Amino acid sequence: AAAGAQAFSRWTAEELHAAGSAKYQAGQFLAAEELYRAALQRDPRHVRTLCNLGALLHNTKNQYAEAERFYHAALAEDPTDLVTLYNCGLLLEASSDGSVEALHRAEDMYRRALERDPNHVDSLVNRACLRHLVRGDLDGAEQMFIRALKIQPNHVDGLCNYAMLLRDGRGRPDQARELVRHAARVAPQDAWIKQHAAAFE
Repeated sequence: AAAGAQAFSRWTAEELHAAGSAKYQAGQFLAAEELYRAALQRDPRHVRTLCNLGALLHNTKNQYAEAERFYHAALAEDPTDLVTLYNCGLLLEASSDGSVEALHRAEDMYRRALERDPNHVDSLVNRACLRHLVRGDLDGAEQMFIRALKIQPNHVDGLCNYAMLLRDGRGRPDQARELVRHAARVAPQDAWIKQHAAAFE
């Protein structure tokens, strides 16, 4: 690592971040982490690096506590950064272990992401799921699902989760069935659809 750091000594934080992101996209996670950490030695407040290193630790190492630390450092620099807010919501859900408090914190991250971009479909869908499953707010959840699918009608997670709300919460199995059929046309190889679609027929 020391030799690597010396090799990067002339690179700016932005250059190191870009190189790290290229390695991340290529699946070279150890090299990506080294480059991200070198970027933060150059500029400890570099928001994109803080966010992406958090994502790497979260998604490839399941190092939730350290990943959250980097996300919060990014948000300390830019409290409205959309990607960091969304990623932090995902992390809080993944690491919640059923904790209602953690899931409420995840929902708050999605709420803040939607303040930054009201049309961010993934945040809409994830917040709708939490409104439905954690808070039991069927009306609020349904409004979010409808809004998300108006923006992106082929959003598979939105279609499937809205179908579950309609079937289990609203007693509207016919409409739920049509949504799952639509999702199956969009993504026939989706694992959830393969496992659960028959239950809607």
